Amino acid sequence: MLAPILAVALVLGVVALRATHSDAGFPLASSKRSSCGADAGRAPRELGLERARQLTLCLHNEQRASEGLPPLRRNSQLELAAQRYAEQMVAEQFFEHEAPNGSDPQDRILMAGYPSQAASTGENLAWGTGAEGTPVEIMDGWMHSPGHKANVLRPNFAEAGVGIVSDVPKDRQRMPAGATYAVSFGGAPLPAQPPSALP
Repeated sequence: MLAPILAVALVLGVVALRATHSDAGFPLASSKRSSCGADAGRAPRELGLERARQLTLCLHNEQRASEGLPPLRRNSQLELAAQRYAEQMVAEQFFEHEAPNGSDPQDRILMAGYPSQAASTGENLAWGTGAEGTPVEIMDGWMHSPGHKANVLRPNFAEAGVGIVSDVPKDRQRMPAGATYAVSFGGAPLPAQPPSALP
């Protein structure tokens, strides 16, 4: 599902990937492979936060390279915004681009010190359980969602930060182990649009 939340005129996407119940015999690791590493199909809980972040950013850049786009650079301010938000969604048990306190992606990115008022910004969110919560499956879900794919492949985005929590943002008592992802994007401002000619 896509949420019609806008930040600097960019459509932002939200997707909740289907839950895979590990206690029902479903796989805990993905069989999908990537040039980013054989461990891209493992859960963040096993990978550790740093490796899960590296893989997720590498998977973004793998997709961008396939379209002839330059790689996204890791940015610590965008990473801080993304990590704080992933933690907030899990702690407060919600999954939306607009937080209960009313903040939106641009607000959060600005609060982390990134100059979002003078930049293009965006955000992708996802969560999943079992194999669906691995970096390679999360990226696959984003690439099959038009709004998320547009953010991953947006030419004017140059930097990104990845936030990951090894827990789920909803119904935690009934869900098996999973992971919640937030990616904050930043880059050059969009070119000014010329005013429309009046009749």
